[in-house]
Amino acid sequence: DRLSAKAYNIIYPAWELSNYPAAWAEQLNRFNEIWAPSQFIYDALRPVVSKPLHKMPLACDVVLSEFRSRRYFGIPESSCAFLFFFDLRSYSTRKNPMAVVHAFEALRSKHPMLDVSLVLKLHGADALPEAASRIKEIAATAHGRIILIDREFSDNDVKSLVRCCDVFVSLHRSEGFGRGLAEAMSLSKPVVATAYSGNLDFMDDDTACLVGYDLIPVNEGEYPFHEGQVWADAHVEEAAAFMEALATSPGLRHDLGLRAKLKVRSAIGYRAAGLRYRDRLEESLRLHRSSS
Repeated sequence: DRLSAKAYNIIYPAWELSNYPAAWAEQLNRFNEIWAPSQFIYDALRPVVSKPLHKMPLACDVVLSEFRSRRYFGIPESSCAFLFFFDLRSYSTRKNPMAVVHAFEALRSKHPMLDVSLVLKLHGADALPEAASRIKEIAATAHGRIILIDREFSDNDVKSLVRCCDVFVSLHRSEGFGRGLAEAMSLSKPVVATAYSGNLDFMDDDTACLVGYDLIPVNEGEYPFHEGQVWADAHVEEAAAFMEALATSPGLRHDLGLRAKLKVRSAIGYRAAGLRYRDRLEESLRLHRSSS
């Protein structure tokens, strides 16, 4: 499609690997300006685009229209509940769900009497029935410690689920931005996350439990344009150690969650992001008018 020559056209592309496809970059260069939702995406775009590129992080604030209880989701009231959610229709290997399960199993093996649970919010089970069946089998053998939720939720229920849990875990291989992590932090939840990719825009060692990793190749079928790409393989043992520290220390959970909320609010809250958008748009329009 043709872009209006009278307008100043801005595109805001999403991407989740360290190298942006050159073939797609040709289309981005049709626009006057390109906005990158995170530093990670900015670094991926910079070598392959010629038009002005600006880092413009996404905004994140959580507003609940209705509150839900733990009983609504089937989560034990007394348990320290770890939460992870993923969509099997969206390159689930990138989300790395089995790493979270293995970290939780390592925690339970070390502390079999510790009152902990893992809540897995699954979406798109019909897309990969074999993968969904495997996860369901694991949950069925966990003696109620793994709570699998695979029904459709409204946006409010998803955010309420985050609010009802104690810790958000994401041992992702790569994130363009990491909205689920940002929303959990906005709700004062401590997070255990891979120290790689877009989520590093709004988390550091003071505001999150960042897990080390090894870079491994992206295999065919795991993501578009996989050739020559790498992503993170999180250290499961380190993640389990972080989960142990959080499960055994409510005070640590509280303090880390509070710092997380303040970090997200100052870095990418609606006000912070809105002011950033306003300033950039004003500058873009000024340049466009001066060149017309």
